[in-house]
Amino acid sequence: MDARDFFGYKNRDEEPGRPDPADEGERPPLFEEAVTLDDPATLRRIDPEDMFGRVAELPRQLSQARRVAAAVALDERLRDVDAVVVLAMGGSAIGAELVAAAAGD
Repeated sequence: MDARDFFGYKNRDEEPGRPDPADEGERPPLFEEAVTLDDPATLRRIDPEDMFGRVAELPRQLSQARRVAAAVALDERLRDVDAVVVLAMGGSAIGAELVAAAAGD
C-alpha cells in the first residue's frame, strides 16, 4: 500500500494533492480524530511498511556505513575522482539526495 492507495486515489498515475476535474468535488478520506504516533496499533495501521522505524534507524546505519567506508582501501587510480553519478528514480533516489546534501554539492 502506498500513499495513493491510502488516500483513495483511483488512478496510480494521479499526482497527489492535485484534484482530478472528473471527480466533481470528491475528496480523499480524512481521519475523524487526531492520530498519535504513540499508539503502536495505530502506527502499524498507518505505516504497515515500518517506514517510521526505518527512518529512526538511519543515524545508526549512517554511522556503520562511515566505518565501513573508512576501512576500504581505494585503488590509486580512484584517488583523483571528483564526481560520482547516481541514477535512480523516485524513493530510490533518496540515498543520492542525502549524500549530495551531506557533501554540500
